[in-house]
Amino acid sequence: MGCAIRAGVIDVRRLCIYSFLGASAFFAAPVPSACGAVLFLDAGDATTGVQGGPIGGTNPGIGASPDSDVTLYLWAVPDDDDNKVLAGLGHNIALSGAGAPGVTALSYTLYNPTLGSVLRWNATTLAGGLNLGSHLVSDMRAVFVPTKTPFVGGVGSANLGIDPFFDAKSGAVLLGRLDLRIDGDAPLGTSAELRLSVSPLLIAHVTAGTWRAENVFFGYSGGAPEAATGSGSTSGATSLEADAVINIVDSSIPTVSQWGSVQIVLLLLVAGTVAFRRRHNTHRLGEPR
Repeated sequence: MGCAIRAGVIDVRRLCIYSFLGASAFFAAPVPSACGAVLFLDAGDATTGVQGGPIGGTNPGIGASPDSDVTLYLWAVPDDDDNKVLAGLGHNIALSGAGAPGVTALSYTLYNPTLGSVLRWNATTLAGGLNLGSHLVSDMRAVFVPTKTPFVGGVGSANLGIDPFFDAKSGAVLLGRLDLRIDGDAPLGTSAELRLSVSPLLIAHVTAGTWRAENVFFGYSGGAPEAATGSGSTSGATSLEADAVINIVDSSIPTVSQWGSVQIVLLLLVAGTVAFRRRHNTHRLGEPR
């Protein structure tokens, strides 16, 4: 199952061929790792950092009105084993719920920054496409081809210090960006649920020159990573709870957060009015008004 090792160097030719042929020829009888990577969606980007996820233990819930755009970001918390790196990332993003017909994927991009002197990924490709059946994103693939140890590239805890998209506050690495469109006829008062899942390439790590299926956790539940419903060797394995929820709302009605802002403004106006009246109430005690 593993790659051939010659003088400590992985046989790159076999790795490149097998990675994009698909999983069936390469991941026979995989042995998942004891720990694993956490993949999750979040509203925060490289500038703001993670907004929920490891910090709040929550998956994003976003209110959006028809004829508007929504952006979500894919993040990963790698295994803390410095001797392994996430080197094969095959995943989908599924869409379900009453609001699903009103949500369309505009684009999905995996970032590929330079780590030291090499790129995070040797290759990325959208093997399936966007908006196919129940999937916003179908069969997205990213592969890192390690040629020597220690591994520089891919997604691993040993690379966090040189990864420009590492968020030290949450311990997560920014992987990609998903842009969505809420259609003009999207049904108000409904919700669309997004779920990450394993695609046919599967999800794997490399450690000591051997490829293994990665134990994958999608999103959060109850403040902790949701228990894996299957390892990276199981195509279609996904999360039980939605990894993100888009609530389709009427833009003319304030959301909870917007109403909080409205209340603050009203209170300030009232306070200002009272202060103004006090400053201009100049009559003396006992004098007629």
